[in-house]
Amino acid sequence: MTLSAGGGRFYAMRGAERLPVRAPIDVKPFLGKPDLHWKVGRSAYELATSWLAADGVPTVVRAVLDQAPEWRSASLNEAAFEKQVELRTRGAASQTDLMAYMSLADGPGILAIEGKVTETFGQRVDDTGMSKGQKARAADLCGMLGISIADAGSLRYQLLHRTASAVIEAQRIKARHAMMLVHSFDVGQAGRSDFETFAQKLGVSGAGANRISSSKTIEGVELRLAWVADRPHHPRVEYFALGGTIATMPAESGAMKQGLGADDLIRMVPALAEVADVRGETIERVGSSNLTVDLTLKLAQRIEALPRAGADAPVGVVVSQGTDTLEETSFILDCVLDAGLPVSLTAAMRNPRLTSADGAGNLLASVRVASSAWMRQHVGEIGVVVTFLDHVYAPFDVVKSETSRIDTFRSPATGPLATLVEDRVIPLSLPVRDWKRAVDAALGPKPSTRLLAAGRKPVALLWAAMDDTGGLLDALLADPGHLGYAGIVFAGTGGGHVPEVLVERLVRLNRSIPVLIAPRTGAGPLLAATYEGPGSEIGLRQAGMIFCGRLHPLKSRLLLELLLRAGVDRSGIARVFASCG
Repeated sequence: MTLSAGGGRFYAMRGAERLPVRAPIDVKPFLGKPDLHWKVGRSAYELATSWLAADGVPTVVRAVLDQAPEWRSASLNEAAFEKQVELRTRGAASQTDLMAYMSLADGPGILAIEGKVTETFGQRVDDTGMSKGQKARAADLCGMLGISIADAGSLRYQLLHRTASAVIEAQRIKARHAMMLVHSFDVGQAGRSDFETFAQKLGVSGAGANRISSSKTIEGVELRLAWVADRPHHPRVEYFALGGTIATMPAESGAMKQGLGADDLIRMVPALAEVADVRGETIERVGSSNLTVDLTLKLAQRIEALPRAGADAPVGVVVSQGTDTLEETSFILDCVLDAGLPVSLTAAMRNPRLTSADGAGNLLASVRVASSAWMRQHVGEIGVVVTFLDHVYAPFDVVKSETSRIDTFRSPATGPLATLVEDRVIPLSLPVRDWKRAVDAALGPKPSTRLLAAGRKPVALLWAAMDDTGGLLDALLADPGHLGYAGIVFAGTGGGHVPEVLVERLVRLNRSIPVLIAPRTGAGPLLAATYEGPGSEIGLRQAGMIFCGRLHPLKSRLLLELLLRAGVDRSGIARVFASCG
């Protein structure tokens, strides 16, 4: 779904200042009660989403306009959200949801659009709650529109002043034609009977669902009414399910087994329908310890192939899998995707059979994040994210820190990027992405297909440990093919240190395959020039070892494999890892 308007045709006014509306969220500050009215399923959200997605007149509205000869093929010049019009009577200005300035065959036209879901058109003229001022204004507006005040008691006050606004604005721009159009997003078409009663009292015929009324000339303006019956425009989110605890079900043995697919999980979370149109696809039904680099690259291909514009284009992507390798899968995707489409990964620590299972809440939160205005506006700065237990994390930093605690995912060095409260995504920070720019330069655009074609380039992951004899290094040296490994990531102690007894063997291996030093602690930048000696950071750097900055050894291993698949040479590998802190 395209959510920006070309040419700056949509705007809103703040005093005398004209402010462009490029995305639906830009309308929120101009609402009377922004936090209350700006929600999926409310009229302000639905109207803004519909018109901005169309970048002009929505198809369903066009079909109604074309029923009148003078409005047929009318084009949109510009449109103002929350447009205020002085009604030439005492009282506040009338605020029309969207005032569209149209080009008709014989000149300009005004289309005053009132968005509706289940809201009413306000008080009736004969309601006891109407003030004396409102009743006096209602009488003036009835006089202007040619409605007998004696017959106006059952009419909704809002319909009077919205219709008058259309006529007055048409007079202001010297337009011969005006229309007050209700754009309804309610399946039950709430308020339509009030609208049809109003049309009858106004003296026009033919008003009804997806129909345009006959015309009535008011003070030189040919006025029509119309009702457009539309459906809610929930943002579409594409959902890929890979398996994991979130997708387990009881086996005959009493243990849990893989089994649930994307559609099953969607059905288990009815609240998803209130947030987005979630369309699911099951890619795998496996525990995440069985996921592979190739499978993740194929998933990246699927995401890259999704449409980026048009009615069928998703605003974001959600992936669910097991927690065991969530930090690794998310990091691969962050490396290879172009950050043009929000992608959020999630999982569960508690299986669906347990009390307080977290899968449903995590899936709902992930859909909220992927479809949020914050992600859409900052996706280039944020990249792929992990959403877990109402926090949003950057894959570069996030780690699974406990085997079974529900709050296992953390970013020790940076903390979360955002948190979720009620139905809101609350931004906290934006990540440092120098590393991503370096990776993009090394891998090139949309690298997944090329990386898959290159085949596996396995990277060994070894850890420094007190008094290690180095037997694994001996085995790697003894085999001419280094046991099939194309590189090594060695998790060093402290700021990037190796026991001196192992240094000579690492140096020999580094002559034939790249050997990288990563932080065994999993977080924090490595040292560069503090300690001397063969196994120190100074000695290892002088020996030609590449340091991984503050990137976790698990992710350093994956990044090195991607670079090796891409054919990046040692100097290029060094440049990429130098950007990792």
